[in-house]
Amino acid sequence: MSNIQAYTTYEASAVIAAIAAGAPCAQLKTQPAIVAGTGVQNILVGLVRLEVVLTTAVASLLGLAKASSAGTATTTTTGQRVGTAFGGYANGSGSLLSTAWSAAPAVGTVYRREQFPANIGATIVWEWPEDNPFNNGDDMRRWIFAGNGALLANLGVGASAAMVVNYRWVEYSGVVTG
Repeated sequence: MSNIQAYTTYEASAVIAAIAAGAPCAQLKTQPAIVAGTGVQNILVGLVRLEVVLTTAVASLLGLAKASSAGTATTTTTGQRVGTAFGGYANGSGSLLSTAWSAAPAVGTVYRREQFPANIGATIVWEWPEDNPFNNGDDMRRWIFAGNGALLANLGVGASAAMVVNYRWVEYSGVVTG
């Protein structure tokens, strides 16, 4: 299927204002596109940790979903390489954390959801193993191969609380062969 090589861990955080019902809060997506079967060098991204902390007292239903469209990001953050004072390799990580769009990505299949109480400081942390998914039969839904990325979205019927999101992900370099 692939020849996964070394990986690097990245982190990024963002402060997010209240989000309208059904809208995305944050999107993690890869930069290079994967063309299966071509042997093209690509980056495989795996979400390792997602922490959400509410900063206003508004009950909120948030979910982790695959985006069904990519959107056009206007506010992005490049990941900071873990363990260094400088981000990633020369041109930054192969992924971006987006928090504002001129055309928002559409919320697709929801994989996880959490109902937050109306409490400032209410927190959820979702975590996955930081290792090669092809070796352990991992939950492949957290892996971002290309395209539209993974979304944190407001699944509620009203505006969400304002929040801080902290993402940690791994990027594997490799050659996709199938």
